[in-house]
Amino acid sequence: MLAWGAPHLLETGRYRASVAAFASLRLGRPVELAGPIRLALLPEPVISAERVRIPNRGDGLFAEIGALRLRVAFLPLLAGRLSPRDLGLEAPVLHLPWPVPGSAIEEAASAIPLGFSATVRHGTVVVGTTAMTDVAGTLQRDPDTASFHAAVMLKAFGQPWHLTGLLGRPTPAGRAPLSLALDQASPGRLSAHFSGQVLPSGDLTGDARAAGVTLPAGWAAEPVDWDVSGPVSASAQNVTAADLRLRIGRTPGRASVTLALPKPHLAADLALGSLDLSGWQAGPAKPSWPTLPFTLTLKAEAANFRQGTVRHVVVSLSHDPGGAHIALSHVELPGHLILQGSADDPAGRDFAGHFTLRGSDAVPALRWLGLPESLLGQLPPSPLAASFDGSWNGAIWNATGITGRFGPRSIAGRLSLESGLRPHLEANLATDQLDLASLFGLGRAAYAADLDITAHLTAREGVWNGIRLTDPRLDARLDAAGLHLAELAFGAAGSHAAASAELRRDGTVESARLRIDAPDAAHLLPLIPARFRLWPRLWTGPAVLAVDAAGPSSQLDLALRASLGDLELQLQSRIDLAQQTWKAGFALRHPGAPRLLAALGLPDPADAIDSGSFTLAGHGTGDPHRIDLDHVALGAGLLRASGQLTADLDDAGEPAIAATIEAERLALPPCGIWFPVLLQRGWKTGWHGAIHIESGPVSVGLREIFQSASTDLLVGGGNAAFAGFHGEADAQRYRGDLVLDGSVDPPRLAASIGASPFIIANPPSGLPISLGPASGDAEASLTAEGHTASALLATLAGSLQGQIRDATLTGIDLAAKSRARTRGSTAGLSGTFDATLDHGLMELAPTRLAGPLGAIDLQGDIDLANRLANVRVLAEPERAADLAVRVVGPWRALREIRR
Repeated sequence: MLAWGAPHLLETGRYRASVAAFASLRLGRPVELAGPIRLALLPEPVISAERVRIPNRGDGLFAEIGALRLRVAFLPLLAGRLSPRDLGLEAPVLHLPWPVPGSAIEEAASAIPLGFSATVRHGTVVVGTTAMTDVAGTLQRDPDTASFHAAVMLKAFGQPWHLTGLLGRPTPAGRAPLSLALDQASPGRLSAHFSGQVLPSGDLTGDARAAGVTLPAGWAAEPVDWDVSGPVSASAQNVTAADLRLRIGRTPGRASVTLALPKPHLAADLALGSLDLSGWQAGPAKPSWPTLPFTLTLKAEAANFRQGTVRHVVVSLSHDPGGAHIALSHVELPGHLILQGSADDPAGRDFAGHFTLRGSDAVPALRWLGLPESLLGQLPPSPLAASFDGSWNGAIWNATGITGRFGPRSIAGRLSLESGLRPHLEANLATDQLDLASLFGLGRAAYAADLDITAHLTAREGVWNGIRLTDPRLDARLDAAGLHLAELAFGAAGSHAAASAELRRDGTVESARLRIDAPDAAHLLPLIPARFRLWPRLWTGPAVLAVDAAGPSSQLDLALRASLGDLELQLQSRIDLAQQTWKAGFALRHPGAPRLLAALGLPDPADAIDSGSFTLAGHGTGDPHRIDLDHVALGAGLLRASGQLTADLDDAGEPAIAATIEAERLALPPCGIWFPVLLQRGWKTGWHGAIHIESGPVSVGLREIFQSASTDLLVGGGNAAFAGFHGEADAQRYRGDLVLDGSVDPPRLAASIGASPFIIANPPSGLPISLGPASGDAEASLTAEGHTASALLATLAGSLQGQIRDATLTGIDLAAKSRARTRGSTAGLSGTFDATLDHGLMELAPTRLAGPLGAIDLQGDIDLANRLANVRVLAEPERAADLAVRVVGPWRALREIRR
């Protein structure tokens, strides 16, 4: 009850003078109490005085204390006396000049009693212009050594610190020993120690050591320890350490540090032979700068950084309330690539500045930056010389206003790289030349490297596998979803190509489109490989190719439309990319079949196939090893055919083709048209196979020569053979084999021909002597060689045998009784004949045709190559004298000589 009632019995105002006197004695300075005095007895007696001031006595030292609390003894208090035990200062604000005058230290040493102890909470200490806030701890004077001890927590330069210090009694010369230990509150961050003296002037001199394990957040990916030590001096103007021993990681060096005062600014110069920065990198977040303005200059002959080495490093970094500034005076990146420039980070925003890069090979530097090897393998050694405006906001690097050269090509535009789990590179560049083949190689490599790329590229010219392009441009994005090709366009040889696509990474084609337009198809020929430049006469007029594709990889639908002049191809296909199989339907059309065949290198065959249109259509299936066309229909004027085809693509490295063709009607140009082409081709086709041909009526020109025919066309090894030919015409049957050996030069022809029976219905007109009508049997075995029909006739060799039955010989009448009447005809003649051929000369062995009216003997030769004839005809009638006739002369002007 006494403790509760005592505050009402005691007059607190009576203690104001005692409290002021006690505080002045303990603090060594006059103390003014401007606020009320309060007394609390529980839980222990405490006297509080608010709004306490320690005035400035002209030395710059003064203070304002929010509340001063004295813990006192209870029983003396009842007797009206103060017996203080502890002093507490609540929210004091202490202002100290810099340097602290030695006189103030001496005054405190003489005024503050031994055993002094004070507790501080929520305090602020201002030294010069530097403020330390949130000060909390204890201050005391050792009763035995008379030294001052402090142990406080405080906040300075934006960081929490733990400060311990010892200030000894001044010597007779006025020097006071001083020891300070400053540790950053975050474990393992930064610690500093000082051991020296306070001079009578207030200056400091001594030795200091500082150590840490990292740099500001956002720069170091892994802890890197460092320490620095050496002599330090401090005055009113600065704190200087001119010759410090430095260690960063395992690398020793030298440093000089100056802290300018009273407005603090730290300047440090570091020099190292080599620097291990293998654990350092620009992190995903921007660095957190200390509030103390500073300038840091680093020089190193070499630095191990990002698993590579940079050399001849000269870098300075500064920071003040206006922002940060970095200057790269000289940094040699891998590949002897020199980086120079400077950048600012005003008010904590993006770093932005201007830089230059130059060197003989940029590829090692790109490898050092971490680009995938799959990408770098697509780049040849490429010198680089470029300048650009660069910026960094902690997550995105930007390079704008790029001008320079990369390899042999000029570059201009901008680049940006966004870091993260999937880095994103965006390029918007213009160049004088673009290599699309290399660019596609880079795209494939990036596709497999989990790298997102957005590209907007333009060029004055380009190249693709040796083909020169004009005005190429590319607008595409490659990301985790797939490829988004907004546009790929270029000109080439007077034509224009444009493509777009949406491809998912699972292989699905959302859409893909390609279109090529050429006003003159002839300009496209140089773009096509030489072995595919077939039928150059076909490449006239405008040409268009349009391809559309969509669907998953197991069911990719492909639509193709192509036109070349009047020739048009349409194709619809479904492809399984995983199984590499396809099925398709196609149609090839031309409005004029004769014009098409003429464009294929044949003379105008209009008299053979009429003037109708050309159509080739069919459908089939296939895979990389086999193609099956189960139905193909061909129409060309009078020609109508259908069939099947199988191609084995794994047979001895050459396609092996097996086909069956059934022709409703087979119309062929005259032999003088197609046979020379057959010889010139040589049948070196690069494939081999067997094609069985069945036909109804067969015509050559407009003349029907067979009502039906069949043969097997065998092709391979440069040879072509028509084997097992059979043909029928008006009850006549023909058979034979023909082999063209194109593997030798000149090509060689061998034929075996038979006719049984053959019928001569209408003998040739205009000849002095002719045979027919007639029937019979014949066999021929012939060989020849050469590239033309005339060469074949000049080398024709072989034999011809046969029988003639019931023949009529026009030009001689064995029934005539007078020579003047022998220009009629003789019927009913039969016999055998035998002829040999050598170098185009056919020699007819003595041949007798006998009948009821007598016999006729034939003998002579025919020069097939020169088209000359010399044949002797001897008639032996039953009732008249013999008649001898010779037929001689050129083939088209034979004349008769009678005796």
